[in-house]
Amino acid sequence: MSCANQTKRLRHGAYPLQTLAAAWFSSRVTYFRDLSPYEYGRRWGGTPGAQNVGWLALGYAFETEQALESDLDLLWAHCKVAIHATRGLHPCEFCSDWSPDGFRMMRNGETLMLGYSEIRVIGPSGQSYAAPSLIYHYVSEHRYKPPNNFLTALRTGPTPPSEAYLEALRTRELEWGSTVR
Repeated sequence: MSCANQTKRLRHGAYPLQTLAAAWFSSRVTYFRDLSPYEYGRRWGGTPGAQNVGWLALGYAFETEQALESDLDLLWAHCKVAIHATRGLHPCEFCSDWSPDGFRMMRNGETLMLGYSEIRVIGPSGQSYAAPSLIYHYVSEHRYKPPNNFLTALRTGPTPPSEAYLEALRTRELEWGSTVR
């Protein structure tokens, strides 16, 4: 059913709020193959050249392994900087019990709101990687193993909130905000 039809039916009171919430939670995140050219948010600005990482969806296999705590710390730091924030929220398709509270993640006593923005990981060579902010959840809860190039960039590139990282965002003409809640 199109959004226009959903809106029309909502105006006439045919769908209860629970049905609309169920439809919203059944929406799918956009899938992109790891290391394919980033195109998704290009309409919002920024320079070309990023590669996709972590745009997972049901029906597409991905490598798994237990993440290093140091990698989770680095991903968490990157998730504090929201790139291309949207008005909508994308739930995790792999969690059968995902709820609106699922968008708030906690680590070391700090809470972030994930699922509505992207992150950028920038390697020392300048190669950048675009990932949904839910990548932290995918890695920590579903054992998603990002590509080695991405992990190398994560471990050796500039880390938020360093000036080097923010300058790298500026040179790529990207706007950002905070996910800290």
